[in-house]
Amino acid sequence: MSRARNIIKLAIAAFAAMGTSPAVADTPYFAAFGLEKLSASISDSTFESYSLAVQAGHWIKPGVGMEVGANIPVNDDTIGSVNFAIEGLYTAGIRLEGPMASRRGTAAFVVAGFASAKIDAVSNFDQASDWYHGYFATAGLLVGINKTSQVSVKYSYHAVDAAIRIPAVQLGYRLQF
Repeated sequence: MSRARNIIKLAIAAFAAMGTSPAVADTPYFAAFGLEKLSASISDSTFESYSLAVQAGHWIKPGVGMEVGANIPVNDDTIGSVNFAIEGLYTAGIRLEGPMASRRGTAAFVVAGFASAKIDAVSNFDQASDWYHGYFATAGLLVGINKTSQVSVKYSYHAVDAAIRIPAVQLGYRLQF
């Protein structure tokens, strides 16, 4: 949990230093999609997988928005006789975003809130499928392509159970409309 706290503190400090208006203030909605690499840590095992990620949101005021997201799995991971799959990873949170100085500029952002994951684990001896709930924190950077399009790079940390941590790295594209 201290790693997530440090990321949030760093991103909030960067956000505060840059101001309080979003990258494009004249558009009320945004949507993003990308490819995400997940590394789920359960006890002493780490399972890696990829997913397609989609986020959508609405600006409440300049620099502050609400965001929801979903990850759709692309593959599963197997370690020994255990086949592990994150069947769905869902988030809802508040987004803080710094200003973008120009259309081709950069802006930092953070998102934090509620996370829920459906996880399946199958072995030779057992089959388990369950929902886990917790929190997530994200820090990232946007690079402008034009007034309404940006490329994004972000790191997210999902703590959906006391024993289940899911850090993720995403490369994506965001459209504001």
